[in-house]
Amino acid sequence: MANYTTGRIIVPVALATFITSLDNTVANVALPAIQRDLVLTTSQVEWTATAYILTFSALLLAGGKLADRHGRRLVMSVGLIVFGVGSILAGLATNSWTLIGMRALQGVGGALVMPASLAIIAADIEPRHRHRASAIWTAAVALALAVGPAAGGVITQYLGWPWIFYLNVPIVVLTVLLAYSTKVVEVGNRRSRIDVAGVLSSGGALALLTWVLIQASAHGWGSLTVIAAGAGAVVMASIFVFVERSSENPMLPGELFRSRVFNSVTVAQVLWGLALTGVSLFTSLFLQNVLRFSPTQAGLTFVPLAVTLILTVPVASVLFRAFGAQRVGAAALSLVGLGLVLVAGVGTHGTFVQLLPGLLAIGVGSGLTAPLVAEALSVVPEGMEGLASAVTSAARELAGVLGVAVTGAIVVTRQKALLNKGVDEAHAFTSGYQWGLRSAAGLMLIAAVVAYWGLRGKATADMKPKDASGVSVP
Repeated sequence: MANYTTGRIIVPVALATFITSLDNTVANVALPAIQRDLVLTTSQVEWTATAYILTFSALLLAGGKLADRHGRRLVMSVGLIVFGVGSILAGLATNSWTLIGMRALQGVGGALVMPASLAIIAADIEPRHRHRASAIWTAAVALALAVGPAAGGVITQYLGWPWIFYLNVPIVVLTVLLAYSTKVVEVGNRRSRIDVAGVLSSGGALALLTWVLIQASAHGWGSLTVIAAGAGAVVMASIFVFVERSSENPMLPGELFRSRVFNSVTVAQVLWGLALTGVSLFTSLFLQNVLRFSPTQAGLTFVPLAVTLILTVPVASVLFRAFGAQRVGAAALSLVGLGLVLVAGVGTHGTFVQLLPGLLAIGVGSGLTAPLVAEALSVVPEGMEGLASAVTSAARELAGVLGVAVTGAIVVTRQKALLNKGVDEAHAFTSGYQWGLRSAAGLMLIAAVVAYWGLRGKATADMKPKDASGVSVP
């Protein structure tokens, strides 16, 4: 590595990580305003929220392969430019499908940025500074979570929702300039191949399944279109399994999944993503459309959750060492479930004070799950830590896509049933939202059982991070 300080390298990496992580949380609070301005249906709101996560998660492993093949800094910079172009066009969108398409383009950029930024930390920073760089990377993700909802609310209320996308552009330009102000040694690995068939088949299966879950409430579960799309998802998933088994360079090597610990943590991450991502979107709608919070008030409502998560993360590793991964991991996931139940108890005349206990429980519980990924990475085969980390991250993000769709299906189905009975819209939506929260709480309890079973007899791993991606954030 050239004689450049760690700071010169980590600053653009942290900025790139921050801006791509921020875009997920900052947009949710703006969705009610976008829905009003562009006259979006509920399913179009869900697609606006999921399009970014869908392409981001589906292409995450491919982004890592491209970084290996063509160089970390180049791929991160290209990803930032793609993300910036998508941001400009999303802000200019005047109809739903243009906005959804540009959100998907932003996700493509994010899928290039995230693994490349992690690879820079692993390859271009001296080993004695790597722990500090990993902490800065994690802090950037956590900071995006903390300021995203509040910033989204303020920007939407005082500048208008397009500015949540436009303000990405100067940060993107600055980050690319800073990235190329450093001299790093990076040689592409031309032997690194992308499993194109695996990417296309897995992405196709996920997209079709998401479409079924989002559109079924409008078309009907028994409609020919929904059945055909569901069958297509099964076919694409089957192709993916066949491709992975027959490929010499599969996206998901089989030996990675031979550990009970790794499998259980990955399943817990999936259930966490299913539960919390959809709830986050519909909580923003509940706060603004039912409780009549302003965008700024709605954004600030999420701050206690984010702050408790940030404050809890440093304590988590201490508790894991003191009481064991099995007990603390299961207790943390159960606490998230309890928080969801508490939020579900808030009705159409609820207040921030009534929401606070549930939000705090979710924040603390999520923060305490942070070391789970380190536990999973401690048991994977030598030299597969990076891929294993990408798998757990991608699993969580993919589950987030389905989480929005599943929660939306629950909310809309319950809402329609009550509207048909003459219940007013606010109470009908609130009842559907509460059903979604309780279903998410059930998933968290299942995750707690899985973690408790999977981590039994497992000595707590050394909390020195192998990778920077071990923090779960909503």
